[in-house]
Amino acid sequence: MYFSPPKAARQDGKTRRLWLHAGLHKTGTTSLQAFLTLHRDALTQHGLLYVRAGTNQYLNGNHNVAWELTGDRRFELDTGTVAEAVQEIADFQGDAILSSEDFESILHRPKAFDPLLRHPLLRGHQVTILVYVRNQAEYLASVFRENRDYHGIDWSVSEYLDRVLKDGRIPVRDWVFQFDLRAIAKAWPYHGAKLVVRNYHKLAGGSSVNDFLAVVAPGIPPGENPRLNVAPTRLRLRDQDAARLMERFAADNRRVCKAMGIEPDGLVGVPAWGEMAVEIA
Repeated sequence: MYFSPPKAARQDGKTRRLWLHAGLHKTGTTSLQAFLTLHRDALTQHGLLYVRAGTNQYLNGNHNVAWELTGDRRFELDTGTVAEAVQEIADFQGDAILSSEDFESILHRPKAFDPLLRHPLLRGHQVTILVYVRNQAEYLASVFRENRDYHGIDWSVSEYLDRVLKDGRIPVRDWVFQFDLRAIAKAWPYHGAKLVVRNYHKLAGGSSVNDFLAVVAPGIPPGENPRLNVAPTRLRLRDQDAARLMERFAADNRRVCKAMGIEPDGLVGVPAWGEMAVEIA
């Protein structure tokens, strides 16, 4: 449930900002959310609120808020709603952060964000959607492993590959995994909300935590930087499958990098799997 945080004085007269961190999945989100939770009080003193609504002792991210917007069956009324998150943000005099990789599921249909981003209480906030992306071959391998090992989804690599090549995204249960970076970019701007895309392969300071702070709060030192949810071994696609994926999205990846002013390293060319990566059978 929502508890009103201590108010941070806003002396500079600047517009308050809402940072909505929307994943993607498998881009260091678990580590980032753990950091934000651990340092919530310290961030508040710096005038930066990590919203409590939608989190609990089991959820470091604002997943319940995302689940309400996406229609996920896991949504619970007593874990913090969109309305509670909005009130918490409106009550705070500084900037605010919402973080959940499950916002990814609606990045291609921004109208689904309306109950949050068009809420009257946030009319005075400048909203920025922050998305971390990785090359499609590595992302598919990571999604494949996550779904197989933790969610019991036994699709073959070919099933994933065919859907990504055809549609640029994969709906799986309550999630939609986004692979078409240009489609995401074309869906924005959204009613004045800015989209910022970051290259997961070129993180400032070498981690999702350092990179996030460099973008959102460059004056705040990173402190502890845990790496969580790290797989003991990496999976890789077969060379021919990876080549098909990278060829399919290469031109659009370059366009997004140019438009967003980010380095294309890692998002184009041959994926750097590493010698220890195990090929998916």
